[in-house]
Amino acid sequence: MHGRKRVKPSAEVERQRKEKEAAKIKEYSDLVDACLNKKDSKKFDTEAFNYTTKILSQNPDFYTIWNFRRNILIYGLLKDADTDQKQEAFSNELVFLQALFQLNPKSYWIFNHRRWSLDNMPYPDWQRELELVGKILELDSRNFHGWDYRRYVTSKLSTKMANTDDENNNYSAESLTESEFKFTTTKINQNFSNYSAWHQRSKLLPSLFQEKNMTDAEKKSVIDEEFDLVKSAIYTDPDDQSAWLYHLWLVGREIRHISVLGAYFDPRGREIVLSFDDEIGMLSPFLVSQGNDTTDNNRKVQGNWRPAGGIFKHDQLNSDRLYGFVWIFTLTEDISTSSTLTVTIEPSSIVPSHSEARLMQTIEKSVINILNTDNIAMSTQSKSVDVEPSIVPAPETLPAIAQERADLLKREINVIKELLDLEPDRCLQTLISLLNELKYASLLESNEANLLNDEIVSYCDRLIKIDSLRIIRFEDLRSKAIFEKETASLVQGSLEDPKTIIYNQTTLANFSSQSSSLASLSLSSKNLTFIPTPSILLLLSKLDLSHNKLTSMSFLANLINLREVNLESNLILRIDGVRELRVLKEMNLKNNLISTFEAVRDGLLMNDSSSRDFQEKLKIHLTGNPLIADNISTEFHVFNDTYDIILG
Repeated sequence: MHGRKRVKPSAEVERQRKEKEAAKIKEYSDLVDACLNKKDSKKFDTEAFNYTTKILSQNPDFYTIWNFRRNILIYGLLKDADTDQKQEAFSNELVFLQALFQLNPKSYWIFNHRRWSLDNMPYPDWQRELELVGKILELDSRNFHGWDYRRYVTSKLSTKMANTDDENNNYSAESLTESEFKFTTTKINQNFSNYSAWHQRSKLLPSLFQEKNMTDAEKKSVIDEEFDLVKSAIYTDPDDQSAWLYHLWLVGREIRHISVLGAYFDPRGREIVLSFDDEIGMLSPFLVSQGNDTTDNNRKVQGNWRPAGGIFKHDQLNSDRLYGFVWIFTLTEDISTSSTLTVTIEPSSIVPSHSEARLMQTIEKSVINILNTDNIAMSTQSKSVDVEPSIVPAPETLPAIAQERADLLKREINVIKELLDLEPDRCLQTLISLLNELKYASLLESNEANLLNDEIVSYCDRLIKIDSLRIIRFEDLRSKAIFEKETASLVQGSLEDPKTIIYNQTTLANFSSQSSSLASLSLSSKNLTFIPTPSILLLLSKLDLSHNKLTSMSFLANLINLREVNLESNLILRIDGVRELRVLKEMNLKNNLISTFEAVRDGLLMNDSSSRDFQEKLKIHLTGNPLIADNISTEFHVFNDTYDIILG
């Protein structure tokens, strides 16, 4: 009772309690030993079965005993049993399990054994199971074990109803989905902070659309009601993440169209360079063919593909694979420099680096010969394949045409802005997500897209101030928006697919003709923490990234045409990414965090100096790094013939 002073038990009472506990522990240990001896000797008898009952009644999470109990039933007690005997035995199991739920209603092993019992039961009563799990969720509406088990039961019940003609059924397969949807509504209205109910709702809504064969107008009406429900939840408890996650699911995410930015052939290196706007892995080599575009007798060109500075990743197919933004094809045969080359990229040939991107159609990319100044136009052709719809939201969300989706996103952006004062952290993150979706859905002109990017940057700046635990994430989101805005002039929309981009034709023409006007770009003092799409910078000769927050220079591996790069005043720890930079003349790394000779040496040794196109030394500025000049200067003498390293 409250207010009563706790009295310390006497030594005699404490001794008796400990003796009683010790006796229970010994009894339990002896029981477990006896049961495991039966298991080791494979004795599947009644005595062993009774042992498992006693043990599991005290410890329902002892999964080894559950496994042994199943073996006893299969290979012992029910080995020669008829249907009626099996039905009775499994019915007893269900009664036993129901009692155990009172000990632990969130035990994986109780739910697992109940599923097994029902799957092996000749005549399971799924309707009764649905009522049982309903009672479990009455006791705890957020028991995710119970919600998962409910999905299992309803799937079995739906299958049974679909395969029976019993006119006395209280449910049909269609009305079961509808009743479950109403059940989630009830639970959500009881407690908005019920993630399991929201999650169940996301599974039921697409099925409800399909079973009722709803028109687009009917679907839109239901979706609007869902937005109203989730808004009520957010306004009621803006701190709870359950409704926010459901809102994010309702909005959905479009599958991004992977773009093939361009392809060119450099006869000097006997290489074809192919670039994407996303990091991809290669499942099978892209076909390189030589011939006349007006005929069908193109000849396959022999060679090998490799990614520029590619890295190994564990991909969606559970394989370790090389990934890269830029892929290089080295010819192993002689070809005419005046011939037409084409690269064919099929969707089945690539693995995207993430699930939100996809190559939507087979692409035939004409390869530009950079020594042929008459060949400066880059074209793409789309083969007739099964092309995805222009709008491909995340799985199980409502499809919509582009304008409808853009209108929806604008509406939700305005709604979230109204909540900024209530829950700024969550609102700002949601706004960033919605604005990124709007950029893609609306096919905006560059000026409009830049305004959205500016808005994203401002929200990231606010989040960096109020959420110190996720500063790195928000700095990266800000970097992505800034990079996209600053490099917009380097790319343009593709005529074949408005959702994809290609290199800007003016920049490409100058690059193809090796114009004396070298392409350059300054991204100095932009607070960049990383370079999200280095392939967009492929055609640059000069790049200024000074006074940023870059910690790595590995992205340089994709910029194989770079001649000068300024990385002064960043946070770089080591030289990296210079394997393919055969025309690089000068690299400014002043005022970084390079502190050891090895951090310089290892990066330079990777550079194939014998294949460099320039005879002069590569100039590397290292002034202002925490290198110990007295010890380092002598060691750098080994590079005197190839590099001009400036330490001070």
